[in-house]
Amino acid sequence: MYHAPLPTGYSYPAHLPQDDFGASGHQHLYQAAYPSPPEPTDALLLSSLYPSPTLYSAPDSELELFGEGIVTPASLYHSPIFEEAQWIASAPSEDVIEGVARQHALELELNLGALEQQVASQPSLWEMDPEPIPSAVPSYTTATLSPSPTPSSPLSSPASSAADEEHQAPSFPTCEQQHDFQPPTSSLSEHYTTLTTLALANRLAHGILPPSKPDRTSSTSTDGSRRPRPSPHHDHASTAKPLARSNKEGLACSCSTCGISVAQLNFRGKGDTVDVPLIAEYWCLACAPPESGTAKDDEVAPVSYNLTLSGVLDGMQGAAKEGEDKQEWSLRRMRPGMEKEEGVLTCDVCKLLVGSGSLRTQDPDDEIEFGVEVVCSSCVNIYSRCSDCGGGGGPRLGVGKWRCKELFAGGRKTCVLSHLRLGSLEEMGYDCWRISDLPPSEVDELISLCKELHYSTLLQTLATPDSLEAAGAIASTYDQVHKLAVDGWTVFEPLLRKDIEKARSKRRYIALRWSTPIPRKKAKVSRALAKRERTQSAASTSSGSETSSGLLRPGKKIVGFVLGEWDLSAGTLFLPLIMPFGSVGDTYEATTNLLQHLSTRVYADLDAENEQREEQDDELLPELKETWTMTLFTKDPRGVNPLESRRGFSAADKYALSHPQSDATRFSPLASGLLPPELTSGWQVYVRRVRRDDDWSAKTAAAAKRKASTSSGSGRDAGRAKKSRK
Repeated sequence: MYHAPLPTGYSYPAHLPQDDFGASGHQHLYQAAYPSPPEPTDALLLSSLYPSPTLYSAPDSELELFGEGIVTPASLYHSPIFEEAQWIASAPSEDVIEGVARQHALELELNLGALEQQVASQPSLWEMDPEPIPSAVPSYTTATLSPSPTPSSPLSSPASSAADEEHQAPSFPTCEQQHDFQPPTSSLSEHYTTLTTLALANRLAHGILPPSKPDRTSSTSTDGSRRPRPSPHHDHASTAKPLARSNKEGLACSCSTCGISVAQLNFRGKGDTVDVPLIAEYWCLACAPPESGTAKDDEVAPVSYNLTLSGVLDGMQGAAKEGEDKQEWSLRRMRPGMEKEEGVLTCDVCKLLVGSGSLRTQDPDDEIEFGVEVVCSSCVNIYSRCSDCGGGGGPRLGVGKWRCKELFAGGRKTCVLSHLRLGSLEEMGYDCWRISDLPPSEVDELISLCKELHYSTLLQTLATPDSLEAAGAIASTYDQVHKLAVDGWTVFEPLLRKDIEKARSKRRYIALRWSTPIPRKKAKVSRALAKRERTQSAASTSSGSETSSGLLRPGKKIVGFVLGEWDLSAGTLFLPLIMPFGSVGDTYEATTNLLQHLSTRVYADLDAENEQREEQDDELLPELKETWTMTLFTKDPRGVNPLESRRGFSAADKYALSHPQSDATRFSPLASGLLPPELTSGWQVYVRRVRRDDDWSAKTAAAAKRKASTSSGSGRDAGRAKKSRK
């Protein structure tokens, strides 16, 4: 990564804390915002991160940001996030400003000390419209960027030293956000300020820009709902056109009463079985609502998207908070036993009610001899099927998995996610490294590979109808999933960059899983297998150890990793991130092996440390006795929580009851150090008691044994039933 120097006359804010985000406060933040050398002549208006700080005397409802953004007249002068963000936007590169409306930065010559005194003497300043300051507001279209002195902490008191007063930074006015955005205040923690500023810079680097101002005349819903709202039914003609077959493969059906599109019916059959005259009669939910009843409500989202880091950043960027038509959503959810009711039409993609009706042949004596797949009108516009992702199939459903259409770039038939075959578990390689031992020359490339895997895993897991349409979904749109991936990595990347053992007595690790990918193309498979056979001996010798020449393995691909943090003084192991998480199949088994390698490495280091301490007559480290993790996603799309059901973890509150001798204060989102207090809502903590001889794969082996026993028993029962019928 290019280590961009600051332009002449600029320096890093002195008040930024020395934390995980870089040795010089925001060094890494600056690199994230400027991946290439900056052009000193370019200046970007802070509107790329926040709405414009310009001051106008127009009515409240008419203020706009160069025709697209949203501006309100009340200015927020005392914002540490704003000051740091202004510093970030002082000299961006061409790569960062591409696609963004170019505006020059404002020259604001405001006296910070006088302003702080004004804030102290006028507590109601947040509700007041500021008086225009002609000298501080240059022309809207032309302005030159002047280097700013090193800013002092916006949280400091007005009584500063003489040396600090010489380098007072200007306090930049911003504007009060719409959509219930609360202005930052001095009560916010420094961790919150630092994290959100870094996350906003990373969003800019990934092209996530503030939303444009919605068109007031548009009829499209802007409440953040997961589905677009159809036009009112009374806008339709009372008599709909007769339904007609579109082709041999399917039928687009509409409501027989109001004419609104209901669903696309895809036919699955052979030969002429689907080429028969059909009669389709369907009604939408508004024209023929289902019978009253109680919908399934066995899962509640642990936290709404609005309370996550991504939701908070959306509010800072002026985005509307997520909303949802609860009445409509409840109406569309299935009730127990409804799937057996005749005439109920359910979407096979989102699993929600579409309407009611039937499809039959014109001849009452004929039967439909083909399968019918139902895709509702909303899912037709939101999702596409990727056949290369596998899954599905059968007599009724198509082959492949449904994914968000944003993953099908350029109209391609398959999604952009990786479809490489990873081989068997026996061919995997495992490494476990201390963060302090990572070769500095390879750290950036390692982080890039882990970041790519983190993004693709979240998109692969969350950008599907099974996740987005679930009752407890934390994200309901592709954009939200994308933001969760980008913002989440902002939290986890510092774990790979900074060693905190000396400062906090915590040792960080990364366990890696490697594989030799096999292309899906048959023409390339044989060549890949031949190459694998030639290198199999070399791969087996290096598998499972970090004794190779370097951190990275040529010809291999990182297909999984686990971050660990061993608290030497407490005897606990924290697992901040497991990628991919996996709850079933080979992914679960491979992640289990990775956890086993990490646990083995920590115990080996514990023995080595205690042996050295014993020689020096120092106090021995406590035995590792507890492992814990935290997550926002308590259940997978199947409704399974593998942490509890398969990995032996317990929710923190339950664990505290069963282990009263344990210190419960060690297991909390705040104790992790990853998040500030303002962003810990909704995180669920799970704890597991561990011993030196624990085998992480034991539960997996026991489950496999039970499954084999059940299968063999079922086979014997089926055989006896077959004989009895004879």
